[in-house]
Amino acid sequence: MWRALCQVCKRAGITVSLQVFPGATDARFVRQYHLMPKARPNSEPIQAIGFSPMRHTPVLLHDHDERLSVDQFLLGCYIYADLLYELGQIST
Repeated sequence: MWRALCQVCKRAGITVSLQVFPGATDARFVRQYHLMPKARPNSEPIQAIGFSPMRHTPVLLHDHDERLSVDQFLLGCYIYADLLYELGQIST
């Protein structure tokens, strides 16, 4: 999964930067899915990476004027589509 993410970012000219944003991703809910009442018995945590393909964008998370430019939004859509394709190519 990590390789696919790095390949997609490289093709898009994006440098991957590892940062901790405790309030900026919903991946924490995915990781805790096994704790939910309807989860299968003995299920394990799901590994998850929070990912936001935003570059040249001021960090305005939860600010009163949080926004994203149209160009960055469309680039993010392209990157997510490319990432889904790459993840689909991974053999189990």
